[in-house]
Amino acid sequence: MNKILIVDDEAIERMALQKILEKHIADIQIVGQASNGKEAIEMAKQFEPDLIFMDIRMPEVDGLAAVQKIKQFAPFVRFIMVSAYDTFEYARTALKLQVKDYILKPSKPVDIVHAVQKVLDEMDIEKKEKEAQSRSEERLEKALPIVEADLVTQLLFEHMNVMQLDEMIELLGMVEIQNAYVLLLVVQSKNFEKMESIALLELYREVKSFYHQEEQGFVGTMSGKHIPIIVIPDPEKTYRSHASSLIRKLINFSNRFQGIHFFIGVGKPCGQIEHIQNSYHEALLASADLDLPSKHFFYEDLKNSNATPKTLDLDLEKRMLEETRKGNIHHLPQLINQLIMNYASNKKPQIEIQQRVLQVLWLMSRSMNEMGFEVESPIYLTKIESIQQLKTETSVILKKMTEPLEKMSVRVAPDLLSRMKNYVYENANREISLEMLAEFVGLSPYYVSKLFKDQLGTNYIDFLTQCRLERARELMKDPQRSLKEITYEIGYKDPNYFSRVFKKKYGVSPTEYRKKF
Repeated sequence: MNKILIVDDEAIERMALQKILEKHIADIQIVGQASNGKEAIEMAKQFEPDLIFMDIRMPEVDGLAAVQKIKQFAPFVRFIMVSAYDTFEYARTALKLQVKDYILKPSKPVDIVHAVQKVLDEMDIEKKEKEAQSRSEERLEKALPIVEADLVTQLLFEHMNVMQLDEMIELLGMVEIQNAYVLLLVVQSKNFEKMESIALLELYREVKSFYHQEEQGFVGTMSGKHIPIIVIPDPEKTYRSHASSLIRKLINFSNRFQGIHFFIGVGKPCGQIEHIQNSYHEALLASADLDLPSKHFFYEDLKNSNATPKTLDLDLEKRMLEETRKGNIHHLPQLINQLIMNYASNKKPQIEIQQRVLQVLWLMSRSMNEMGFEVESPIYLTKIESIQQLKTETSVILKKMTEPLEKMSVRVAPDLLSRMKNYVYENANREISLEMLAEFVGLSPYYVSKLFKDQLGTNYIDFLTQCRLERARELMKDPQRSLKEITYEIGYKDPNYFSRVFKKKYGVSPTEYRKKF
């Protein structure tokens, strides 16, 4: 019900106006009558009306001055000015104050009713638009965590096209990203294997909430013991000081949880966000030794470590992790042999080489476990006496580690791909994530992402976007559907965002495309 305040210095005018309004207009409440501008200001504060009928010439404070005062504390109140004086100066001042109408006394009841109904109709439209905007913002708020998790997965494990990347980053409220780096948080607990999934989910949510309160960036999905974070640094700080400050915050935060602590591996900053995979692989390598007392390690410090061979070896280690992530397991035997020979050429003690190779194998097994494959931790069962024996034993371990990936490649049937595509197409109007699709087919999000890339030649988000836009084109053939309705029906929450995505895909805006029909 809309509340109306009547302001006029003549009581008979006020009573007549109230009678007209109550007789001819439904769903209104006359909350009061004021005899001058000063009373109007006080009653506006008390009753918070939606619409005020304001006479212009009144004692103490006139109507125009009262409008200025009221707008200071109630900017959304509408005004209809009433005056017996048809002067240009009054009308011009009223226009500057953005009043909704200007009525001359005496007025016919039909003119008064028409003016009021027009303002009330505008208010109703604005109210509905605000409610729709509010619902859209609520849906968008719910969708953002899904968008964030998918963005991290796609950036770390696949390649995204620049257009798609820019759109997703804009949707998450970021403008420009420079020198981002990856921080890999490894959750450690003696009872980790016994922790229930609900407890782990709650831990993940609290970590994510805490991070977003403290810093900018994107938190990826927790996989096993790992939580990858793409950190957007403070441009006023150096990379090292920013990362060190963030590490302290996170380690202090972990003290809230009994029996749980974090180890944090830190990759180097990347000039372009598209290359953030490199920083992720570095963060993995930096987290190889979880027993370090500092509970964190910077990848760049590996180069300064006495126990670490040349940079060439670190680059090769990163390549091995990358090939593992991509599922290119046939490249791994040659790479691991090359790695051993590189270590050996540096004339390091054999036991030291064996330990370093074992660390790399262990990192690879962690990666495979994150991808959804059950891989046992690698271990040498016999005493290694020579480099040749190390190469042979390592080859055996590697073959055993990669068996689950080999079997999965054989098991990928056309019916699995069809199920995945149908699921996305049928649910494209919902907030579906890579995780939800992975759960549906019983695989890990990383492997599902890889299947899309390898088998369909596209990534998951591109395919979801394609499904939504194809559905939009079908719906646009119906002239009864507005573009806003279509936006919500295909799964987007912002008509402007939908329009930009559509135009980038087809070269024309939705409005221009619709003219064809």
